[in-house]
Amino acid sequence: MSSASRQATAPAASTEASPSAPSLPPAARAAGGGGGHAAKPYCMIFASVLLAVLSFAISSCGIPSVPYLAKPLLIGTTNDINDSFEFRNDPGSSLDVFDGFEIYYRLYLREVDAEADRISIASLLSADEGQTTYSRLSTLDFKRVVFLDEAEVWPPTEVFWPSDSPDLDYTVLVKLEPLSTSTATSSPSLFKRNMQRFNAKEFNESAIAETDADVEASQVEGGVPDAQVTLLAYICAHGFDFTNAIEYRSQFIAIKLSLN
Repeated sequence: MSSASRQATAPAASTEASPSAPSLPPAARAAGGGGGHAAKPYCMIFASVLLAVLSFAISSCGIPSVPYLAKPLLIGTTNDINDSFEFRNDPGSSLDVFDGFEIYYRLYLREVDAEADRISIASLLSADEGQTTYSRLSTLDFKRVVFLDEAEVWPPTEVFWPSDSPDLDYTVLVKLEPLSTSTATSSPSLFKRNMQRFNAKEFNESAIAETDADVEASQVEGGVPDAQVTLLAYICAHGFDFTNAIEYRSQFIAIKLSLN
């Protein structure tokens, strides 16, 4: 529709001046003066600037942020023949809080009992953080693996940490060697740690007794033990913010292994 047509069909303007909206010259009205449309772009610009200022103020006012600790990644499947398993470090963790790994374990004389506990914990492994899983492991009497420094036997190093920069992409091999001290080593060679159970006993079957506190004999009265002991282990990245004295745990990964 042409401009002439629109002007012909438009209603006649009132000849009485409004006390609240003073009349404007035709040129000003044609340029959009007096209406709300011309002010909208300026309002949008102002709102954008205000949002940017607020975002900057929030980010600089000291509101704490939760450091990111990525969970370890299991490599392949567990090796029941060699009593070993392997996982890799995720270099995406916050380097200012990451200080190593924790491994929690429980030994079972029956694999069916280990599987029942694994299923009961599995629903927690999709959580965003590992504290709920850690609490559940404590309830089920899981113990933390003890890592021993080469220069000392006791007290143990409770957290398994690399001796070099943790931002390297490295793998960790845990070997529960029969009749010898179990070890955990990394590739590239950042660390090698001897490891034992919490009661200073080894993981080989000759050192495992039904009366050990970290052994689940049977969840069913009269249950017959299997020929092999089953290890159920959970691994997480551990971190500590010394500024705020806050402890962090990443989500856990699960390991199930039949010991020879």
